[in-house]
Amino acid sequence: MSNDSEIETEMAGTLPLPPVLLTTLRLLIAIVAFAMMALIFVDVFMRYLLNAPLAGAFEVAQFLLALLVFLSLPIVVWADENISVALFTGLFRGRAAHALKAAVMLVNIAGLCLLGLLIFRQYGSLQRSQQVTGYLEWPISPIALAMVALVTLTVIIQCAMLWYHLLPKTSQVAQ
Repeated sequence: MSNDSEIETEMAGTLPLPPVLLTTLRLLIAIVAFAMMALIFVDVFMRYLLNAPLAGAFEVAQFLLALLVFLSLPIVVWADENISVALFTGLFRGRAAHALKAAVMLVNIAGLCLLGLLIFRQYGSLQRSQQVTGYLEWPISPIALAMVALVTLTVIIQCAMLWYHLLPKTSQVAQ
């Protein structure tokens, strides 16, 4: 039986990441997904069978969904499973294909940086205005800060993947 870290590296095909990071992200994704599923199940059960919906369930589900999406982002980028259109990739071979992949990674980095910047600005606005949810009156800014942190982690991973991609192939074998 092969080592889990070897399987992870083969799955991504490019950059080996610390197993503790992957395990932590996957564990958090599982916890958030289960919490969301349980919350929605209980809310629907109480709403339709007992005619007593769970108070604030919609707000909590919104927070959980945002966390789920942004917790998944680093793994999606690392596994190189981004949504892509392969219209012209068959036309490129060798160095041109290598350059195209690097260019796509650069565009991803720019897009992620822009996303992170916009969310950070939103975080600042939410923090200054001390906005809270409508029913539960939970502050909204902490979720925005978590989103910024996860986008930052994703940018770091994408930059490391670009660096790893640009390394000479002999250096990658030596590692």
